[in-house]
Amino acid sequence: VVAHSHNRPYFVPPIYDHPQQDPEKNLCRSAHVWGTPMYSNGYICRVPERTDQMSHYDMNLNFIDELMTHFCYDADTSFMREMWPTIVLHHEWEKRNFDPDGDHLYDAYCCIWASDALYYNSGAVTHSSAYNYRANLLTARIAELIGEDPEPYRREAEAILEAMNSRLWMEDRGHWAEYQDFMGYKRLHKSAAIWSIYTPIDCEACTPEQAFRATRYVDECIPRIPVRFEYDK
Repeated sequence: VVAHSHNRPYFVPPIYDHPQQDPEKNLCRSAHVWGTPMYSNGYICRVPERTDQMSHYDMNLNFIDELMTHFCYDADTSFMREMWPTIVLHHEWEKRNFDPDGDHLYDAYCCIWASDALYYNSGAVTHSSAYNYRANLLTARIAELIGEDPEPYRREAEAILEAMNSRLWMEDRGHWAEYQDFMGYKRLHKSAAIWSIYTPIDCEACTPEQAFRATRYVDECIPRIPVRFEYDK
């Protein structure tokens, strides 16, 4: 779903095997070209009715998370059925772009507002994997309510959680790594940012013990910068 016209899907299949970099931006961002893996079926434009308003951000992930939260508070099955094609194509799009190796851990690119200067080079990232865990888990529940097949989404959620626990959770430290390198020695980046603590907890991609231990990492290890100001009467 690359655009919406009263929630009707607009289809553009991916015809390029690889993202096309924009020469006018010194190849630092993807070119806004329909048919690339990113700008194809599943991509949601930033403005309704404007299929020329693309962005380099992955705000699909946040929109779908907001939509899932809405359904947690309002189980409107008619609206679920209306949005089902969007949900299905989003999962296919997210998998195509951010888990092309199929290891159930997702790369992250500009999918949180703290994303400036973050780049994971196709690595396995905690916060984006947690978002995808929650989205797949709740999609399975929606499928059950509206008579669709929940199993693909349930299996993906289970596989994401297993991979997060086996590769990103650091038992000796009691919190998740920021990410694991895709290339070279596949090292863990162990100094996690605060979003790599609260996102898995918010997405319930953890046990209560893991949540407690991870918050202790925030208490004990996250740097605190004192801010002082003088009030001028």
